[in-house]
Formats: sequence, structure tokens, C-alpha cells
Amino acid sequence: MSTVAILGSGTISSEAEDYQNAYQIATKLGQIGLTIMTGGYGGIMEAASKGGYDAGVNVIGVTTEKRQPLQPNVWLKQNIHYPTVDERLRHLVEQADGYVVMQGRTGTYFEVHEIITRLATGAMSAKPIVLWTDYWISTIQSLKNKKNFDNSVDAHIHIVNSVDEVIKATRSLAC
Repeated sequence: MSTVAILGSGTISSEAEDYQNAYQIATKLGQIGLTIMTGGYGGIMEAASKGGYDAGVNVIGVTTEKRQPLQPNVWLKQNIHYPTVDERLRHLVEQADGYVVMQGRTGTYFEVHEIITRLATGAMSAKPIVLWTDYWISTIQSLKNKKNFDNSVDAHIHIVNSVDEVIKATRSLAC
């Protein structure tokens, strides 16, 4: 079974639109048989974990001691705990078969940069990178403006604005 990492802000409330969108995305991805992996804490991570849980699929949280005293969310079926943020990041990037990235803060930008860098340098095989909404256009454009940006990476980046577009961009993982 393929695994999709759903990444994004750990601080948004359960009333926020992106929380609801992350829940819907994870639920639908779970319904097509994909395992859901998140950073394991609140916000987008909690919403996606709950969506995967409600869809009845394995929900993996990847947590770290550096986020203490935060506790993993209650929707995880499996918690993989690392002592360092670097080990946590490595697991999220390397063990996912694809990514859905919602809005976030510094950690989310760092995750996106790590994913694109690994793909561009050949350090990992091609995987779909689904970026939620036009929010990401300026970030991707900034990366493309760098002299050494590998344009072949562009074929794997999908900027989407609906749950159905997320499913379309990741459906190949369910085969």
C-alpha cells in the first residue's frame, strides 16, 4: 500500500477552512486505499490524521522529542518517534510515495524545499508533489528562477485548488 505524506501548519484551529480541507483530502485518499502519514501533531497534521482514521486506513505520525511538550494527536494508529528533527524530516520525505502540502510556516517550507531538492538532485525517485492552492505559486516560481533549477522537477509538481484535483494527482499511487 502506498503512503501519502500530508504536510502543513501545526497551529491552525479545527474551525479553519484548511483544517476541513485537509480532513476531506485525507478521507478521500484513505478511501482509495492510501496510507496517510503526517507529522503527528495538531493543525493540518491532526485533520489529515483524523481523515485517514475515519476512512479506516493506517495513519502514521512521525514525531520528535524536539516538539515536547506537544503530544501526538489521538488519531494516529502508528507513531514513529525520532530524537531529532532531521531524522523526522528524513522519514517524512523518504518514506512517502507522494506528498500533499497545505499552507504552513517555516517547517512546511523546509519540507517542500527538501522534497524538491532531493528530486532535483536525483537523491530520490520521482514522486507526485501536490501543493494545495495558488498559495505555493510564488514559492515554486522563486525556486525556478535559480540558475540550477532542474526543470524536469516541474513535471511532478501539481498546484491544485480542489479536493478532486488532489485525488486526480495522486490516484496513480493507489494502483
